[in-house]
Amino acid sequence: MFDIVVFIMLLLSPVLAIRLVWYWAKRKNWPISRIENTMVWFFLLTLAPVYWFLTRDLFVFMNITLNVFYRVIFIIFIFIASFLITIICFYDIDKNLRRSEWHLSEYLNYYLRNFVLGYLPLFILLLSGTGLLYVLERLKFISNLLLWLWGPVLIIILFVGYPQLVMSFMKGYPLSPGALHDKLMKLKNKTNVHFQDIYCIDYSKGKITDAWAVGIVPFNRKIFISKYILNNYSDEEIEAIVAHELGHLKYNHLLLNLFLAIGYMIFFGLVFHIVSFFISITIGISMITGMFCGLIWTIIHSTIKHRNEFQADAYAAQVIGNPQPLIQALSKLDNLDNKLKFDSAKSSIDIRGKLWKFLQTHPTIEDRIKRLSFRF
Repeated sequence: MFDIVVFIMLLLSPVLAIRLVWYWAKRKNWPISRIENTMVWFFLLTLAPVYWFLTRDLFVFMNITLNVFYRVIFIIFIFIASFLITIICFYDIDKNLRRSEWHLSEYLNYYLRNFVLGYLPLFILLLSGTGLLYVLERLKFISNLLLWLWGPVLIIILFVGYPQLVMSFMKGYPLSPGALHDKLMKLKNKTNVHFQDIYCIDYSKGKITDAWAVGIVPFNRKIFISKYILNNYSDEEIEAIVAHELGHLKYNHLLLNLFLAIGYMIFFGLVFHIVSFFISITIGISMITGMFCGLIWTIIHSTIKHRNEFQADAYAAQVIGNPQPLIQALSKLDNLDNKLKFDSAKSSIDIRGKLWKFLQTHPTIEDRIKRLSFRF
C-alpha cells in the first residue's frame, strides 16, 4: 500500500512544480518557446514514477505476473497518463501566453493529436519488437539478425506512411483554390520539387504557427500549414514559408531524418550491448541507458537539424529572390513567441547558451534572421 501511495505522489508531483515555474517565468519574462520546452522537461520528470515502479518490481510485490509485452503496454499507459497530467497543468498558462480562446477540450485535442503523431511510431516499434521477441521465444527460435532488421524495416514503413498518419490525426484538408493556391503551385513548378498538395490544419481558436513537409516518397509528399498562418500572414510571407519547406524536400532532409532514426537504433543497440558486458541488465539499467543515448542523440540530431533549417532558409530566399518575406514571417513568429501577455521587453533570461541551442530542434529566430540578412 505504501508503494502505491508513493507512486501516486510521484506521478502528481510535477503539478506543483509546473505552477512554480509559471510564476517564475512571469517574473523573468520568459518567451513562449522556453516555457513550452520547460513543459517537455516536466513531462520527462513525470516518467520518474515509471522508473521507480519498475525497479521496485511492484508487479511481484502485488503478486501480479505479467510478461514483457504487457509490461511495455503498462509503460505506455503511464507515459500517456503523465503527458495528460502535464498538459492539463499548462492549460491556463497557454491561454495566458497566446491569448487563445480555445476550450480545454480543444486544447487537449490539439496536444493529444500531436502526442500521437510524435510517439505512435515509437509505441508501434516497442510493441511489435516485444511481440516479435515473445513469439520467437515461444517458438524457441531466436535470430539476432531478424531482431536487428525488424526495427529499420518498420521505421522505413512508418516514414513512408507518415503523411497518411498526419492527414488522419490532424484532419488536414487541401488548400482552397484561389490566387494563393495558384501562386504556390507556380512555385512548385518553378522549383521542380515534387509533392502531392498543400494542406491546411485548423487549430480552432489556438494561435498555432505550424508549417512542415512530410513524406519520403515524391508522389506521397505533403506540405501542411496552419490556418492561423493563412489568416494572419501575407501571401508573400506564406510563399516564403512554403519555399522553406520545399528546401527541406529539395535537399532530402526528410530522408536524412530516416537515416538518423535508424542510426539511433543502431547506436542504442551498440551501447546497450557494451553496457551488458560490464553489468547485468535490468529494466532500470535499460531505461538509464536509453535516456543517456537519447540525450547524446538529441544533441547530434539538433546539430544536424540546425544546419538543415539554415539550408532551407537560404533556399527559400534564393527561390523567392528576396530574403525579406521570410524575414518578415520569422519576425512575426518571434513577436508571437516573445510578446504575448508579458511586457514587450526581451527576456531577462539568456536563452542563447550553447547547451540550450543544442537541445532545440530549430535554431533561434534571431540567428536565422541574422544569417539571412548577412548572406543576402
